[in-house]
Formats: sequence, C-alpha cells, structure tokens
Amino acid sequence: MGLIIKINGGYADNHKISLHDMAKLSESIQSISKNYEIKNDINLFTDIYIDGTREGCFEIILNLLQDDYVKGIVTGLATNYLTELTKEIKNFIIYTSKKETIEKLIDEVYNLSIELADAEYYDYKLEEKKQLLEKKEKVLNAEFSTFNSIKKISSLIKNSKDEKSLKPDSITFSIQKDNLKEEFNFNIETKQKIQLISSEKMSIDDIIVKGIPINVSKESNNFFKMKVPFFGILKIYADKNKINIISNYFKEEKAVSIKINPIVKMGELVKTKEARLIEIIEEKEIK
Repeated sequence: MGLIIKINGGYADNHKISLHDMAKLSESIQSISKNYEIKNDINLFTDIYIDGTREGCFEIILNLLQDDYVKGIVTGLATNYLTELTKEIKNFIIYTSKKETIEKLIDEVYNLSIELADAEYYDYKLEEKKQLLEKKEKVLNAEFSTFNSIKKISSLIKNSKDEKSLKPDSITFSIQKDNLKEEFNFNIETKQKIQLISSEKMSIDDIIVKGIPINVSKESNNFFKMKVPFFGILKIYADKNKINIISNYFKEEKAVSIKINPIVKMGELVKTKEARLIEIIEEKEIK
C-alpha cells in the first residue's frame, strides 16, 4: 500500500490538476523526503514515484520503485518509509512538539558557535564540535526546508470556503500500515495555521557574542551589522541610545561584546541572521 493523496473540490472534482500545482505538490513531497533522509543520516536519496490514479476526485498513489525480484521485501520497507514521511508532515501541522525540537536545535547551534568563537586555541575537541555544529546546521536547514515545502503544499488550497476558485478545498494524506491508518488533511484551517506559524517569532535564549560592527544604520528601525566567527553576519536592531554607543565602536573599528536575542521565524534561516540588542557589555580595563 502506497501513500494516498486525495485532492477534493475545485478542479479535482473533474479529475484534473494543473501542471503548475502538480509540480508544486511533487517537488514539495520529494523535498520533504530528502530532508527526512538528511536528518536520519541517509545519503542515498530516495526517488518517489506516482503509482497510479483513480477516478472520482483526483487521487494519486505514491510509492517507491520496486522490481519483481525484491517486491515482497521492498513493499514492507516502502510502507515503513512512507508512513514515517507521513508522520513527519503531520508533526509540522500539529507543530507544538516540532516547535520545541527546532527551538532547542537553534539554541544548540548558537551555543556551539559561541564555544568555537571564544576558543583561544584549536584542538581535536574543537574540531569535533565544529563537525557537530555543521551537522546540526544541516539538520536545522532540513527542518526549515521541510516546513517551506509543507507551506507550498498548503498554498494549493483555496483561501476561504466562500471563495469562487478552481483551487481544491482540501488535500488528504493517508497510508495504511498493518491495522493502523495514518491520515491528516490540508484544508483552509490548516493553511491559516501554517501562515500563522510562519509569522510567529520563535522563543530563543539570549546569547552573548563579540565582534566588530561593520555597518551602522540610523533610521526609523535603527540597526547595525556585525561579523561574528561561526555565526556569519548578524543584523542587530537597537534603540537610538545603544546605536550611538555602537557607532563609536564602528568608527574606532573596535570589537564589542553584546547580549542579543535572536529573531527567528519558522522556515527563515538565512545567512544574515537577525537579533535584537539586549545589552552592551562594557569590558573592564585590565590594569
């Protein structure tokens, strides 16, 4: 039994789907599959195939490719794989535990970055931490990529029940394993929840970083940029008084230690990370 995706309403009632929407759906599911394997240290990425279609609504069955020789063995493996993939998507829609997992992962990434940046010398233990940091960043990127793919699937749904649109009302994912059935819906309510999740700021611990400000902007949204080892470039928002103090460090090209609260939204991990300045830590002069 493969993963059944059933599209209801709109064009699907006429057993049709646009090429554009089919591309979005297939690319998103293949991306979620790849990210799932990245997080589980599987380096040989699995291609998922459309097994067939059925009349009525627009229904497709996704499966793994299998030949006659290994059919009996692979069928069980395929069902396990697709079941886990279905649970992975469902966890993002439920979100509560997934949010906690990702917030913890971000805290771990930042703490490892701080340890590496503050190290006075480099040894094998730091090399191990650097490799761990790279692995956690890879997993974090995979988590965010999966969410963005789920967001893309939800975009196929119409915006409201009353909207006159050819877009479908819902997309159902279901798979049967033994006597258990894993199933969930992408519908209008799901779409709205995913949009809300993507706009909410995640709860990340304050961190202390040190670097030289490389740009100061005194505008309505005062901010400065600072390059920090293992973090890359940070874009940090601050009030007018703190911006004036930071400007002095910028002019003198001096390093400054600051406490910041990272600003992270679901699915938005970019090279220029954002944060809000909490405190400038004045270093005591060494006599």
